[in-house]
Amino acid sequence: SVGRRYVYVVIAEDAIGRSSAPSERLVVPFLAAPKPPADLSAQPGDRRVTLTWQPPPALIDGSPVSGDIKYVVLRGSGATGPLATITTQPIAETTFTDTGLENDTDYRYAVRAVRVEPAVTAAGEASATVAAAPLDTTPPTPPNGLVAVPSSDAVRLAWNASPEPDVATYAIYRAAGGGDFMRIATTTAPGTVYTDRDVKPGTTYRYVVTALDNARRSNESARSNVVSVRVE
Repeated sequence: SVGRRYVYVVIAEDAIGRSSAPSERLVVPFLAAPKPPADLSAQPGDRRVTLTWQPPPALIDGSPVSGDIKYVVLRGSGATGPLATITTQPIAETTFTDTGLENDTDYRYAVRAVRVEPAVTAAGEASATVAAAPLDTTPPTPPNGLVAVPSSDAVRLAWNASPEPDVATYAIYRAAGGGDFMRIATTTAPGTVYTDRDVKPGTTYRYVVTALDNARRSNESARSNVVSVRVE
């Protein structure tokens, strides 16, 4: 019963039924545990997820929250994986950042409130779960060394590859005269050449190239150096 105190002792007994004296007494107050934390939310980042929540609104018996309240964070993988505690000790803050995760992988989280008293702790039920998938938000290094070789009906481009291993494609941008750059094509890495055949004689063109990675939401690098050529 919540609010009552219970006394425990342990007695050892051997194979023929002889008993030891009782151990020291342990007095345990039975505490009302906190209700689950409220408004748990998850913000994905690059190989991390940041969780925030609100303190429990009351104890399970309806009384106001009292004592030192701390929190335990639980995590599971995928839609149905079991939840396991990932905080080595209960934490006092109402925010937690889970790091070292795999990008583009689904994780589920819940938080349990723990009421801490000098003699005993009382853990409440876990909150509702939230799902999050970390995202790769780091763009690749820009390609460099872009060169353009014009002919009468085409412009051949070549560039040095971006060094990151997760580069998936290169995007080619073109501007006619002093106009704005527009994407005209993509090429699949590791290819680093492209021939633009949609050109007109007597026109000056400028080109840049960017790199895009293979993240679920592709990150695009800054632009390469600009090259300018005139098609005759």
